[in-house]
Amino acid sequence: MTTTKTTLTTSISTPVRRSDTEHIGFTEFQLDPLDANHTSPLDKVESCRTFTFCLEPVSGTLLEHSLKRFQDVSYVNCGPNRAHDASLHISILGKIQITRGQQSHWRTADRLRQVIHQQVQLFNMTPPLFVGYQTVSKPTRALAMQVHVDAEYAKLARSIHRLMTPEQGVKFQNIPPMNRIYLAYDILKSIPSTTLSQLLGLAKQTIDINDWVLHGHGWQLSLYEVILESRVKGVKQQTVLLDSWELNKPEMNTPSPWLPKSLRVKLAVFSARCFGPPQSSISSSTQNSSSFVDNNNKDKNEQDVSIHS
Repeated sequence: MTTTKTTLTTSISTPVRRSDTEHIGFTEFQLDPLDANHTSPLDKVESCRTFTFCLEPVSGTLLEHSLKRFQDVSYVNCGPNRAHDASLHISILGKIQITRGQQSHWRTADRLRQVIHQQVQLFNMTPPLFVGYQTVSKPTRALAMQVHVDAEYAKLARSIHRLMTPEQGVKFQNIPPMNRIYLAYDILKSIPSTTLSQLLGLAKQTIDINDWVLHGHGWQLSLYEVILESRVKGVKQQTVLLDSWELNKPEMNTPSPWLPKSLRVKLAVFSARCFGPPQSSISSSTQNSSSFVDNNNKDKNEQDVSIHS
């Protein structure tokens, strides 16, 4: 093998004379010899890491399976959109970027993981409540699932933000409202209205919300590290799950079991739309949560399009 490398290097680094290249018009050229000591990009230590902290269905539940199926079928039937870049979720902190200091050896990243774990234990959070589907007009037309979350999530986000902001090299992005899950959206242009109507019908047909609505279980907080961000629409970003915390089952006023299941689901959704989370979970004032993220702000251009049928 060594002999072969030596011969190859010698042959391609030897100048080619005019007499040898008359038929193709070359006069003379010379290639640099192969650099066997060149440092591969894979050997370079990364200088920045990205994390996401979100609320999502527990893996293996009917809701999680049906959301994946919706993404798969919508991709095939309607083409890719930016919602296909990641699993469907509710963002708690947006993206968190940490730049490695000269002497830190990623201690700040370890600190973030520790702080999130500690703070999650301090708050009594319950799963979100399903409210319905929405077509959203701004910033571009999109399809979203509207949800209610209690004020504890805003408290948790503020607490983590406050504790991590003084740390060196930490950058928080703007936090989106926690009152919806985007099922389909694009950034540079709106999804056509006809496609949104098709996606809405597909969502109603595909996404199984029954267990979620009637029993409230099957949700968890998840901390991911983003290994490879998606640069192409419809190509899912590569992530690694670092930690997860399954939420406690809430106390729910479930409609009488003798009613048909479809009617019980509609009554539970109607209750969520009218009354939101139980009073015990919204006892803190609106002012306490609105300074960091407004969970109940509804854009004037949004339109509630249906109750799940």
